[in-house]
Amino acid sequence: MREKIEYYFVLSLIQISKILTIKATYRLFKYLSILAFHLLKKRKELTISNIQKALKVDNKTSKQLAINSYIHISKVLSYSILIIAEKISKDDILNSLINIEELEKLKNIISNSKNGAILITGHFGNWEMVNHILSISNIQLNAIMREGNNDLIDKNIVIPFRQKFGTKTNYKQNAALFIAKALKRGEFVGLLIDQKVYGKNTIICNFFDIQASTTTMVSELFLKFNSAVVLVFAIYEDEKVKIVVKEFENVIDENLSLEEKIFQITQKINDLLEDEIKKYPTQWFWMHNRWKI
Repeated sequence: MREKIEYYFVLSLIQISKILTIKATYRLFKYLSILAFHLLKKRKELTISNIQKALKVDNKTSKQLAINSYIHISKVLSYSILIIAEKISKDDILNSLINIEELEKLKNIISNSKNGAILITGHFGNWEMVNHILSISNIQLNAIMREGNNDLIDKNIVIPFRQKFGTKTNYKQNAALFIAKALKRGEFVGLLIDQKVYGKNTIICNFFDIQASTTTMVSELFLKFNSAVVLVFAIYEDEKVKIVVKEFENVIDENLSLEEKIFQITQKINDLLEDEIKKYPTQWFWMHNRWKI
């Protein structure tokens, strides 16, 4: 019953967005996000606490950053709903970019790599827009996604949304063959790497100088396939979007053990992500319990 209620609630938001203007939809989600910030007290406290311990700021500053981070998430959600409602087109996405020439970096990385490339992003900026930008620009992305908690929403909304412009998707639980084939075809494999993980293929690294359980998938793929590794983000600057492309430079000592190499690569990737978040602190998903071990 709960699954159906959630599903029809999302469908109702999509229908409402079809009636409203684009600006009104963004405004509606903004007010809903501020309301959620005040009503969901445990999540609010977690968000403020995460910001305080990661950024070393006072309570007043952390609270303001927390509110702004909720407002930012409302922009990502609005964008997603508007795409599903077909209120935002390919041209709208491209016209929102202030540095579309950065995409040439990605095309050069693929052309210079014999075994494709591993594209890393996080719940930062508009992560949902990243795969759309690449697909529209004729850069084939194969995105690895976490299976959602609601099958109806996943199958009928999330997967069609992410595949809308040509991105291929696969759940991470059975992604090994999917990834290997994509890299051998010389394509991008996209991974979100900034949430807590448990079990195998994880290690403890620092993230904002705090220990965090982190996936080793990127490091293991890099060492196995010798593919390029690149971080890509779509960052909001006012109403426009800036593409950020950072290629991982392999400076790992070949004399290290496999475990040491995996640790150093994983830590370096965490550091690169952290550096970008510090530049735009309200655009990261602070409400996630990232440091739970």
